[in-house]
Amino acid sequence: MMRNKEDAEDVVQESVSTGLYSSQELQRRFPVSTWLSRIAINAALMKLRKKHRLWDASLDESAETEEPSARIEVEDQGPNPEQLYAQQERQRILSEAMNEFNARNAESNRAA
Repeated sequence: MMRNKEDAEDVVQESVSTGLYSSQELQRRFPVSTWLSRIAINAALMKLRKKHRLWDASLDESAETEEPSARIEVEDQGPNPEQLYAQQERQRILSEAMNEFNARNAESNRAA
């Protein structure tokens, strides 16, 4: 999600320190993995928003020459981290609903 090791390490450190100081209510209501994942995702999204940079790519520079060439900025066209997370969350919810439906269907077939 962060695209480089240093930023990922910063996000993990920030997430763990935030998680250690999170409320007891949060820790009682949800499994540790759930709230710690959410803290990490939020920290990563905040860091990415702060950076909001464009990627450099040289389309003209030859590997054989040492002379500098004109560079253009190419924006990352892939889905952003929020979109990726939302897609994964929708898939998880759909999967859980399908599993619940199948379990209920199996129960009603056994009862019949």
